[in-house]
Order: sequence, then structure tokens, then C-alpha cells
Amino acid sequence: MGAKVADCVCLMSLDKHEAVPVDTHLWQITTKHYMPHLVKTKTLTDKVYKQIGKCMVCTIFAMSPFNWFVKGPSKLLVMSRSSLA
Repeated sequence: MGAKVADCVCLMSLDKHEAVPVDTHLWQITTKHYMPHLVKTKTLTDKVYKQIGKCMVCTIFAMSPFNWFVKGPSKLLVMSRSSLA
């Protein structure tokens, strides 16, 4: 079983919302809008897969209305690019 399938199982069956299945489309969106330093990356390696997953978890969590309700706007989770490496 690959990482994407494992993340799908975790997300859909085990309610692990921090699991982000990374496919070609998510990879392209992430490199275009959130992590432009990965544009020249040709292969989705385990390291890149994990970086994109972390980036998306932080992005989705930070934009979630539930997060604003629970934490308040002043306590949003923010990760720098250096912490994603």
C-alpha cells in the first residue's frame, strides 16, 4: 500500500483529519500557490509528499471556520517554510 492510499484510509475511515492524500493535482496546486520552490521537482518523493501534506494541513487548518470558533483568530496555526523541510 502506498502513502496516498494509506492517507485515504486514515482520512475517510479513521477520521484522521491531518492525513492529506497527495495526488498529481494537489501537488500542482501546492507548487503553484503555496510552495513555488518545488516547481522544478520532477518526482513526488516521500520527502516532498510529507512537505506538501504538512503545508496543506496547516493551510486547511488555518482557514477552517471551526478553528476560528475553537481557537479564535489570534491563535491560528502558522508554519514557516523552514519548518516544513
